[in-house]
Amino acid sequence: MSRILVLLTGGTIACEKTSSGLVPSNGKEYFKNLLKEISDDDFDVKELMSIDSSDMGCDKWNIIGNEICRSKDKYTGIILCHGTDTMAYTASALSFMLQNINIPVVLTGSQRPACEKDSDGYSNLSLAVKTVKSGIRGVFVAFYDKIISGTHCVKTHTLSDNAFESINYPYTAVLQNGKLEINYNSLFNTSSAFEYSNIADSRILLLKLTPDMDTGIFEYILKSRFDGIIIECFGLGGISFKFSNTVKCIEELIKNNIPVILLSQCLYEKSDFSVYESGLLALNAGAVESGIMTTESVYAKLKWVLTKTHDIKTIKNYFNTNFVGELGN
Repeated sequence: MSRILVLLTGGTIACEKTSSGLVPSNGKEYFKNLLKEISDDDFDVKELMSIDSSDMGCDKWNIIGNEICRSKDKYTGIILCHGTDTMAYTASALSFMLQNINIPVVLTGSQRPACEKDSDGYSNLSLAVKTVKSGIRGVFVAFYDKIISGTHCVKTHTLSDNAFESINYPYTAVLQNGKLEINYNSLFNTSSAFEYSNIADSRILLLKLTPDMDTGIFEYILKSRFDGIIIECFGLGGISFKFSNTVKCIEELIKNNIPVILLSQCLYEKSDFSVYESGLLALNAGAVESGIMTTESVYAKLKWVLTKTHDIKTIKNYFNTNFVGELGN
C-alpha cells in the first residue's frame, strides 16, 4: 500500500458554484472522501491554500516547494491539486526548485468542479494516483490520460477535457486500457543529489513582438529596471530590424545588465536565432535563445536563475545547461 500526500491549493477541481461564480470552497474533508472512492491507499490531505490559480505566483510556489521538501521522505509520492490556468507555470517552477527529487510529484486538476457529475476531476485525480504508484521520479502533470514532464506542459484548450499538451517532447506516459504505459526514454536521468531552492521574487516582463511595434516600450523597460525580459519573436527567430531599432534596444538592455531571453511565438519545434540576420544580431549583442523551451518554462527558469545571479554571462551559461530536461533529453 502506498502512502500519498495530497496538497490542496484550490482551483476549479475544488470549486462550487456560487452567486459570485465558481469559488474554490471544497477542502480537506471533501477530498478525503473522494480519494477513498479512488483507492484504498493511505492518503494524507493538507490544504495549503484555497485560491484561483490566476493568483498563483512566486510566494505561493515557495510555500508549495517548502512543504514538498519537508514531506518527500515520508511518502511514496505527492499529488498537488492545482487550478489549470497557471498549472504549467507551477509545474515548471517546481521542476527547477525540486531538482533530482526521488519521488513522483504530480500536479492535477480539472476543467469542471469535482463535485459536478460530468467532472473530469475524478479521472484526473485517479490518474495522478496511478502516476505516484508507478514510482517515476520528477515533477509531472497528470491530465486526460496523459502524463507530461513539468517543463514541457502547456495549457492549449480553454474548455476541452484534453486541456494540456506536451510541447516538443514525448509524453512521459499514457493511460491505455486502465494501465499506465511509461515511456522510460523520456525520463531525465541524473545521478546528482536532490537540491532544493526557493525562488526569489524578481521583476520579469514577457513581451510579444508585433508588426510595427512601438519600441518606446524598451525605454520604459530600461527606466523601470526590470530584472529580466523574455521576448516572443517571430517564427524560427525573426526580429524587426530594417525599419525598427528593436535589435539596438535589446543591445542597450543587455549593456545595462538586463538579461534578454528570446523564444518563438510558434508553439511547436525549436527556435534558432542564428539563421536570420536580425536574430544573429541579437545573439551577438548578448541575447539568449531558449531552443525548444516553452514560455512557461523560460519564465520559471529565469525566475530561478535570477535567484542565483544577475550576471549576464552566468545567466547565459545557466540557460545553455540542461538541469531538469527542459532542453530535451
